[in-house]
Amino acid sequence: MPEQRSESFAIIKQLESEIGIAPGFLEGLLKDGDDWSFVIKVHAVAEAALTHLLTTTVGREELRDLFGSLPMGDSRRGRISVAAQLHLLDPRRVAFFRALGRIRNAFVHDIKNAGLRIEQYAASLAPNEQDRLWLDLMGGHTLEPIIIDFDGNEVPTKDFARAHPRFTIWISTLSALGLIYRATTLDESNRKRFFEELRDMKPLRGQSANRPR
Repeated sequence: MPEQRSESFAIIKQLESEIGIAPGFLEGLLKDGDDWSFVIKVHAVAEAALTHLLTTTVGREELRDLFGSLPMGDSRRGRISVAAQLHLLDPRRVAFFRALGRIRNAFVHDIKNAGLRIEQYAASLAPNEQDRLWLDLMGGHTLEPIIIDFDGNEVPTKDFARAHPRFTIWISTLSALGLIYRATTLDESNRKRFFEELRDMKPLRGQSANRPR
């Protein structure tokens, strides 16, 4: 497990360098600042990573500024939508980035929300929307309906996310960024096969069997 973690952070450090952020920035995000600044910073990293993904896989460096100018979550012309239409993101990462974007927008579009905690935002949603939020946030990292928490207990995925929202976003972000880095380092034929495999993966809420209640 420590070896896997070291390998994951080595990949993340490579991506940090490629998208132009300071080494160790992502590792430090989990501990620094409040939820409000954490969400804004993580979302900014996601924006930069998607710009890098689109630019690299299209193979047109001159389009980097164009991709970077696209809104993130617009359903027709946002970076998430463009990446999804090009089959550069699997459905569960699309769902994760959109869930992250909803929290980010709630935090930044109303100054009264400065200092708001992630669980406070979730509590403002209808119960079914809360369930969808937690599953989408955790779905960026795992599709398992039951996972092991920090105390070694088996818990439903959405319950873990509800209890540890910041860690959930952080680990899902690292997972998504690892996927993006891997995709940008493959040659064209292997990249196509890689994304074809991802295309068959579904968001957590799309699973009915053994779905946590």
